[in-house]
Amino acid sequence: MPFAELLEADSPAWPDALRELRHDVYHLPGYARLHASLTGGRACAFSYVDGSRQFLLPLVLQDLGGGSSDAASPYGYPGPLSNVQDREFWTAALEALVALLKRREVATLFVRLHPILNSDCSALQQIGTLVQHGDTVSIDLRAPHREIEQHIRANHRRQIDRARRRGTYTVVDRWDLLDPFIDAYYETMTRVGAGQEYFFPRNYFTRLVRELAGSVHLVSALREDAFLAGGLFLTCQGLVQYHLGATWTRALQEQPMKLVFDETWRWARARGDTDLHLGGGVGGLRDSLYHFKAGFSPTRHAFETLRVVVDPAAYERLCLGAGQVPASDLSEYFPSFRRPAHEGAVGLLS
Repeated sequence: MPFAELLEADSPAWPDALRELRHDVYHLPGYARLHASLTGGRACAFSYVDGSRQFLLPLVLQDLGGGSSDAASPYGYPGPLSNVQDREFWTAALEALVALLKRREVATLFVRLHPILNSDCSALQQIGTLVQHGDTVSIDLRAPHREIEQHIRANHRRQIDRARRRGTYTVVDRWDLLDPFIDAYYETMTRVGAGQEYFFPRNYFTRLVRELAGSVHLVSALREDAFLAGGLFLTCQGLVQYHLGATWTRALQEQPMKLVFDETWRWARARGDTDLHLGGGVGGLRDSLYHFKAGFSPTRHAFETLRVVVDPAAYERLCLGAGQVPASDLSEYFPSFRRPAHEGAVGLLS
């Protein structure tokens, strides 16, 4: 008999389900709980089980007042998981998801798909709109060592070699460098004009390390023991995700993040990991960040989001209450009622 429920973050059923599913760090209850705390939301996971077949989707529920809430996946690439690709089972799971959310007075659902694990999620179009935002970049760590090196852009290789000649080196998991990393991260976000949602509180970083013990790694570039740049990488079941990065402005000319990426793929490959996912540009755009990452590998993945109006009446009411006209085209900023007054049609959630 099929059974659908929302699992709380402390429910043992959540990690039990993950033991049967190939997943990433974004699907862990600790990760969802941490990101829910940033907005005062509630971490949960939709679970649908029919015999040995399972479907799981991490969510953060946000109270909107007046009895309504909305649901979104945590920051990153959570996406739905299942141990089968049976279309009939997915249809039943998705219909149960929408029905359960509607009973819980959830107005909308916004999900970021996983570029590697969700390579084919066309079934999701049964309940909403799939929007493709662009490509992400990954390095296939199963490829021969020499092949990976040859795929790195020539200009990147020259700057990496120059950094090594000048005495720049990397260290992994030197946690005494977390504070310098955080300081450099804030400077980096200020320099690139990042939105306020990227300025995570300082305790976010320490909580991330604590919640995901053993799955968070800090790769730092140093010269004469001075921190120049670094990246936080998340690891799970052979997948390595570039999470956050930082470079001191004074070190920009030396491009130390190129050395960080180069040393990280070597470190991850030696561990036996299968994929180093670097992500894409801001909002999926082919911007300078995307161009930087694209210089490390020719492997590309589509990044998509799912948008669902669970309760049309509640959605219209929330939009009008926020001074927004409900967009009939869900590929625009979604949900419309969260669009800041100064934003255009495409915003940070798009």
